Amino acid sequence: MKIKYLLIIISLISFSFTSICYGETNKEEDNNIIDSIPVERKILSFDIDGIKFDMVECPSGNFTMGCIDEEFINDYFIKIINNEGHHRSHGFIYNEKPHQVLISKPFYIGKFEVTQSLYEHIMEENPSTFKGANKPVERVSYEDIAISKEPIIKKVKILKEGKITNPLDYINAPTRDEVIATGTVCFLERINKLLEKQIPPGYKFDLPTEAQWEYACKAGTSKNFVITDEVGWYDTNSNGTTHEVGQKKPNAWGIYDMHGNVLEWCRDWYSEYKKDSNNVIEINPTGVEVGGYRVYRGGCFSRGSSFCRSSVRTPCIPRAKTEEAGFRLALVPVD
Repeated sequence: MKIKYLLIIISLISFSFTSICYGETNKEEDNNIIDSIPVERKILSFDIDGIKFDMVECPSGNFTMGCIDEEFINDYFIKIINNEGHHRSHGFIYNEKPHQVLISKPFYIGKFEVTQSLYEHIMEENPSTFKGANKPVERVSYEDIAISKEPIIKKVKILKEGKITNPLDYINAPTRDEVIATGTVCFLERINKLLEKQIPPGYKFDLPTEAQWEYACKAGTSKNFVITDEVGWYDTNSNGTTHEVGQKKPNAWGIYDMHGNVLEWCRDWYSEYKKDSNNVIEINPTGVEVGGYRVYRGGCFSRGSSFCRSSVRTPCIPRAKTEEAGFRLALVPVD
């Protein structure tokens, strides 16, 4: 009898171990299992004069960054490149090249996109086209959010025969001195000051890096799925407008609107991924040191579902303002 019970216990242990191993693979069926199980994450809540918002913990860990769905690439993007010459797909092979990334320290990311009520309370203005206190703020540039974090760079125009020879050499951002002189202070500088007593020691509010954003979006899976009506607002279900945050289903870590609604600024300068990155694990990548474009992630209400995938990257000049773009806060370890 004792031997019988012992065999049952061994079988249960073996089954549990097998399930754990499967959970770490990239098989489609295994990802479906992972996606269906919500994971409890630590929540940090903040309050600014009664306006509250939550930050969700993202643990340290490694993941595959980029698009690993070869069938999707072959059937969708390659056709566009070959037959239609779509401008967003010209560098797709290295723009979404899969590679291994390690996030070495835990960080937090906004449960929701930054709302108009929070932005207006901090910046004393609301530039959004689609007004609504609980809708995501939009028509904010990277400079509005984070310019005071930029290096002090003089305005430069590289001209030859009256023409700009290389757009990437044309940096038309104000210097820190110019920002201070006009009395402009960016969103991040203000929120870090206002909440300095609530922020955990060793952390600060910032924009997420691309790696942090995609890690939080995938939430423990390797999937790069095309979004559905259940999880995001995109061109066929948005009615041409943004929507209040948190109306769709969250991902496995309890984070909302990572697909669609508004594009979200990330901290990195844009560049294509390294061509030889297959066997190299990148640790906390932050992109190139300088460039001409920052990066949007997540797609938006006016774009197709395929452009709202977790690995899609959209470059944009830092001072651009559009009704398609807002941002999501990150709470990151201080370097």
